[in-house]
Amino acid sequence: MFQSILSNLKSWAIKIFLGIIALSFAVWGVGDIFRSNSDPIVASIGDTNIRASEVSKGYSRELDKLRQMSGGEIDAEQARSLGVVESTLQNIINRASLDEQSRDLAMGVPDTLIAREIRSSSKFRNEAGDFDPRIFKYVVAQNGMDEETFIEMFRADILRTQLVDTLISGIRPPGSMIDAVSSFRGEKREAQLVIIDGKDLTGVPTPSESDLYTYHEANKKLFMEPEYRTISYAAIQPADLFDEIVVSEDAIQSAYEYRIDDFVIPDQVDLDMVVLPTEEIARSALNRMHQGEDFTDVAIDQTGLAEADIELGLVSSDKLLPEISEMVFNVNSSVITEPVKSDFGWHLIKVNQVVPGRALKFSEVSENIRNELRIEEAIDLVFDLSDRLEDELASGSTLEAAARSLGIPVSRAKLIDAEGFTFERKRADSLPTAPGFLEKVFSVDLGTDVPIFEAPGNILLKLRVDEIVPPAVQQLEKVRAQVALAWESRWRDEQAKKLANEFKRRASESSFVNAVEEYKLIGLEGNPFTRNGVGLEFQISGDAVQAIFELEVDEATEPIKIGEGQYAVATLTDIIPLQEKDTAARASLESELIRSMQNDLLITVQNALRGHYGLKVDERLLNNLF
Repeated sequence: MFQSILSNLKSWAIKIFLGIIALSFAVWGVGDIFRSNSDPIVASIGDTNIRASEVSKGYSRELDKLRQMSGGEIDAEQARSLGVVESTLQNIINRASLDEQSRDLAMGVPDTLIAREIRSSSKFRNEAGDFDPRIFKYVVAQNGMDEETFIEMFRADILRTQLVDTLISGIRPPGSMIDAVSSFRGEKREAQLVIIDGKDLTGVPTPSESDLYTYHEANKKLFMEPEYRTISYAAIQPADLFDEIVVSEDAIQSAYEYRIDDFVIPDQVDLDMVVLPTEEIARSALNRMHQGEDFTDVAIDQTGLAEADIELGLVSSDKLLPEISEMVFNVNSSVITEPVKSDFGWHLIKVNQVVPGRALKFSEVSENIRNELRIEEAIDLVFDLSDRLEDELASGSTLEAAARSLGIPVSRAKLIDAEGFTFERKRADSLPTAPGFLEKVFSVDLGTDVPIFEAPGNILLKLRVDEIVPPAVQQLEKVRAQVALAWESRWRDEQAKKLANEFKRRASESSFVNAVEEYKLIGLEGNPFTRNGVGLEFQISGDAVQAIFELEVDEATEPIKIGEGQYAVATLTDIIPLQEKDTAARASLESELIRSMQNDLLITVQNALRGHYGLKVDERLLNNLF
């Protein structure tokens, strides 16, 4: 757990600004869908025009990131619904507005600095770790640029960084703000509550025929037979093409040399570590270790952590705090360091072994590279086949005939509902598992030409809806049992809510404790909890926690629904202010507030720049293109 926290410490530098200073030239491997001469302007700010191709490239990069984070469980349509196109455009506008400002301020970057930054970039190093002009030229060419264009994009990125750094440097919240936020967050409440559950009620009446009929008529949507559709579809996927692809040894060797940085294993250190709150406690623990007690045993005794939280195993320097990294690679094995102070406390570290880094040999990675190149070519073939399929269909061929001519299988699913079940409530066989596929099936009309759409894993799908059976209300006789259960569930819910309201009234008239005894309920008490629910032992929602924090002592909440037929009523028994300040927590809060203030300032500046330089966005064109 602690190791994963440390691994994120170095990601704090200005990532808060939604990609404003993300490298504008970092478009490795992104294709341009606007291959014709038509590349319309979708937005402008000042003298900068933002074209569709630039938005498309940025959108593709963001979509790839989303797929990596979700394990491929997101398609292009879902990404659009999540606002990825809009956020991509906003990031480009952010960069463009900073470019306009840097030009107005006549800012510049000397060529010597540009040269030094390029030569130090790992993207352009060879197997020996040296800058290689051939790799530099290859990367520039692969991105469809000449050296001059590449260098100017690099220069613009450095200027943006300088502007942003100038704006946010020195921002710190006052101590009074940190104390106020810390006290607000650290304040706790003690509460007592009762739960009234409709399932515990007795004497449930048997619904009459009239009750069932009335309930069925009033709640027809609950008893609908779903819409069913019959579909035909063709799936073009890399896995079907993989075995046909042969990759040359020269191509594998070139890829190895170009990506040599990806095959470097850095120096690593195997270590155990514990973080203690004070130097006094850390030195006391260190004395016990020097007297022969096991490092892990002492650490567990002092902190209560699990062994896995102490023994971090092999860690590279970039996963450690700087003050720790500089030291642990320069001590002998089995040495326990002196206490090291950081924002998290006092660290005791036992170095077990230092493992030197190395570059993997070509023979060790060639097969993996071969497979990666085959996958890349298979993906290219998928898109090529999809273009040819669309051409065949455009010429008048049926889906079956066009797919047959290209060797693409066509599948058919007969009468399925929106969840992929048949009339017999069985799961339909062999439906694509792509997220959004069934949503697409049920979002188009009969006979509509559905454009080819992409599924995770670079799978392209062509869909045709052949038949639609509209939804229909199931007759009462067919669903009588379900109607009776639904009627009873509603009765229990209504009675539980009524009883909860009565309890709340009696608690206000008498007292919460007296009302608990009168209604023969069980009062539940737990540990104090904070506004975000830390320490909470009750199964209640965040809204319920907020309601408790708004109470005065001995005041009770209105009934809170916590489940089907379940209602809770809570009373506040004590307000507990923040007792003592946690130094590490305070430092973490200060860092959070700094990032928040920086972000607020940068957003304010961005809004001002947009107004100053006259931002214009062609929303209609953007919607048509994406």
